[in-house]
Amino acid sequence: MLLTAFLTSAALTLSPNLPPERALHIAESIASVTDSREDAALLLVTNYAESTFREDVETCRIAGDHGKAFSAYQLHPWLWGSLWGRQWVCADPQLAARLALFALGSGGSTRTRIARFMGRSPTDKQVLWRERMVRRLYGVGDRVCWR
Repeated sequence: MLLTAFLTSAALTLSPNLPPERALHIAESIASVTDSREDAALLLVTNYAESTFREDVETCRIAGDHGKAFSAYQLHPWLWGSLWGRQWVCADPQLAARLALFALGSGGSTRTRIARFMGRSPTDKQVLWRERMVRRLYGVGDRVCWR
């Protein structure tokens, strides 16, 4: 419950004009796949950076990377080896969040995880921007300190 409340508030901080019910929907889908606040913050920032929380992107009415990437996290089919699952990912925000969490990986610094997800250098401007956003959500440091 606390994680969902935090994520709802954080989504509204990132996107002040977002309807509160949309922020809650996003928060619940993320909180359903992790109880790690670091992972939750990474997923929220990734969702925001990839789709600006747009429902038409989440439900795959709009795709990115010339039609190759889809969902609020702009996932690529390499995550499961085929396009057959796209219909389920597009219909299930929890599945999309779970796949994004898998793509972000575990271990390593926040910056390293973001860089791997994006396929970019850890010094890339967009990687650094996302890292800053994650840090702003929960304070200072590379690892989450919520206590």
